[in-house]
This record gives sequence, C-alpha cells and structure tokens, in this order.
Amino acid sequence: MGYIDPEYYITGRLTESSDVFSFGVVLLEVTSGKPPIIPENGHIIERVRQKMVTGNINSVADARLGGSYNINSMWKVLDAAMMFTADSCSKANDVGRGHAIEGKSGIGGSSWGHGRHGKCSKR
Repeated sequence: MGYIDPEYYITGRLTESSDVFSFGVVLLEVTSGKPPIIPENGHIIERVRQKMVTGNINSVADARLGGSYNINSMWKVLDAAMMFTADSCSKANDVGRGHAIEGKSGIGGSSWGHGRHGKCSKR
C-alpha cells in the first residue's frame, strides 16, 4: 500500500509518474531500512522528510550500515527519492524521462517537495 502513487489512488490510472513515485518510495525504504508505512508513525516520505530537515544524514540512513557510506552519495539518493515523491509532477516526470539530477546538496538548501496531492499526469 505504501508504494501506491496518490494519483493512481485517486484516478485509477497508472502513468509514468506512478512508477517514478513508487521507485522513490523504494529508494527511501532501501536507504532508511524502514517499511513504507508504520502504524501510528505515518508514511516513510513524511518520516524521512522530518529527519532530513535536521541536516543529520545519520538519523535517516539505515543504522545497520554503521555509518559505512559516502555521505554525499546518501544525500543524493535521498534528494532523488524525495524529488520522485514530491509535489511537483513536472520534476518527477522529467527525472522519469532520464534527465540528470545535478547541483543538489541536500544539506540546508534541498529543493524536495511536500508530498504529492494527486492531480499529476504524464505530459
């Protein structure tokens, strides 16, 4: 259930952006080591967003990694995941078409959105 694109849930139509959204959720699950939905704790997108705002990547990364990861790479993966699940459908669609992600630090100035709210469609 946590992988379902809100657009699909509302419209019943699968699009390229539905796949992009689901992939973003999978990235969040892999990097954090947590399931998409935890009862009483909400969706992984909200949980990760709240932790990213602090700027402490260790609070987001799977503890089983024991800090053995490249911090810049982790930020890039998380920024991409948040972009794939973001409000801006155009961002998700552009990335889904293979456009490069560049210039994103994730630290302090990240541009990821605040969750998708349904009325996106493939361009």
